Amino acid sequence: MHNSFIIIFYCLIVIILNACSKNNEEEIKPPTCDTSNVTYSATIRPLFEQHCTSCHSSGKINLTDYESTRNLAIRGDLMAVISYNGPKKMPPSGKLPDCDIARVRTWIEKGAKND
Repeated sequence: MHNSFIIIFYCLIVIILNACSKNNEEEIKPPTCDTSNVTYSATIRPLFEQHCTSCHSSGKINLTDYESTRNLAIRGDLMAVISYNGPKKMPPSGKLPDCDIARVRTWIEKGAKND
């Protein structure tokens, strides 16, 4: 009787753990980052409006217009600061999500076009 109880107990534990692991596999998958359709007007400008232009809307660093943003991108300054790979790190409140950084990188690699 005691052995039967132990066997049933272990079987239940295995079933429960197996059920939990299947649910966790689906939940652990990271969200995908779509960089296939990155444009300045639909992706880059809104991103900078949300995270950057409250401070960088005039003067030497202006991310409110295409030409200024493109110049920073082409020189490499933009990727350095948003990737936290240089002495200056922006935004100072914390690094942008990796997906947003990937979208900026894609836009620059495709020529930083005004589309």
